[in-house]
Amino acid sequence: MRNQLDKLNQLPVELSDKQFKFISVGLLVLGAVSMGFAPIFIRWSESEISAAATIFNRLWISSVFFGTWIGFSLIRQHNLSSKPSPTNNLYTLSAWGLFFLLGIIFAARQLFWAKSLTQTSVASSVAIIHAVVPLLTAIGGWIIFRHRVKLQFVVGMIISITGAIAISFQDFSVSTNELKGDFFSLISAILLPCYLLLMEKLLTQFATKTLVFLCCAIGAATTLPVLLMTGDNLFPVSWQGWFSVISLALICQVLGQGLIAYSLNSLSSSTVAMIMFVDPVISTISAWLILGEQISLIKSIACLIVLIGIYLTIVGQYEATIDSPLT
Repeated sequence: MRNQLDKLNQLPVELSDKQFKFISVGLLVLGAVSMGFAPIFIRWSESEISAAATIFNRLWISSVFFGTWIGFSLIRQHNLSSKPSPTNNLYTLSAWGLFFLLGIIFAARQLFWAKSLTQTSVASSVAIIHAVVPLLTAIGGWIIFRHRVKLQFVVGMIISITGAIAISFQDFSVSTNELKGDFFSLISAILLPCYLLLMEKLLTQFATKTLVFLCCAIGAATTLPVLLMTGDNLFPVSWQGWFSVISLALICQVLGQGLIAYSLNSLSSSTVAMIMFVDPVISTISAWLILGEQISLIKSIACLIVLIGIYLTIVGQYEATIDSPLT
């Protein structure tokens, strides 16, 4: 009888944990969908300013948003309590070194990706990134955090990677002139797991909004010297250009990247990388509807394959055990 009562007492806790994970997955999917529109806004912006200027505006606008949010939070916290925050001791020299590394990696990743969109199609650029990221992130997560990977996760990853390769295969084989853009996409793909893993590590000590703010601010400060050396225009000159960079910042960076970073509080970086496979599907469809890029039957089937892989990953997430050795 006592064992049955113990089980009943534990049931709400387990149900609450499952609900929290379900909400985290839902927010992550929303973030990935928001990120799927980034290539559209980048393409529109690059018709007026360079790729580096586009990323610079994306980052500084986002840093203003998060900085204002943090400022209001600090004022509210100060009004509620006069006690100093114990987290001030966390901002050591090594922590600031990791902050700068995070911001530089993120800015470099965005710059290479934006540059790739000037050389190749949206579908090819995004698909190449997501064909590489989950595997690299899963390996890095196991090495650094000892994340355990279940068989269902591996199967879902292989299926989604196959679909992503199929999305980009036709564009990759069209012309060798696009190889340069594919190369930039590959570099961006290698940098993305580094960003996810480093963000996951820092989230154990720092708030999401603080890390995203520092990432954007440091990234903008890193990108600015590149623009000054190249002599590119810093800002758009028309309302269409401003609409593109503001939408890119608020929808893709604040909402998209913000939710992706927040999900790393409860989900492993490898799971986040897998669910982000929604990104190439949304990007492919939006590029077809808005930019007029062709979507063949093979690409349509490939998008469906990617979604099947994501579904298997989400289902397998509830059976995955975090922070245990790979078996």
